[in-house]
Amino acid sequence: MCHGLRDDDQVPKESLQQAGRNEEKFCRLCHKELPDWKTTFQTAKGPEADPVMVVTLDNQVHRIKVKPGEDGQKEFQSKIRHLFKIPPGVVFEITFRCKAPSLVGSTSDTIHLEGMNSYSAATHCASVMAAQRIARNNTMDCL
Repeated sequence: MCHGLRDDDQVPKESLQQAGRNEEKFCRLCHKELPDWKTTFQTAKGPEADPVMVVTLDNQVHRIKVKPGEDGQKEFQSKIRHLFKIPPGVVFEITFRCKAPSLVGSTSDTIHLEGMNSYSAATHCASVMAAQRIARNNTMDCL
């Protein structure tokens, strides 16, 4: 299988980095469907974690709880407009800078997801990272 001549262990992370684009789901060279990166970066079973995004504009910083799905995206956009006083008719661009969920034995990298069409991927990353934080804190409590 081609996968853009990438190592198989790099496919999920590189697909995540292409969130919202055709390359998220299909190889850019052979156009075959790629495995879903979300199955690689699953939240651990355990306590429910509220995903939070930190949003910054002109030195204003806000922590926003986010929800998955189309309704969550609409709510997120509404919160952004309210917090930063962006009028309804003004189109705004967004870049999500996320810590990519780490696989066992690897480190997390910061990735940039361009545009509101990558909201779902950014929310998924926030959920996985929140769950990993809780699991890490629970582990530290046992030591």
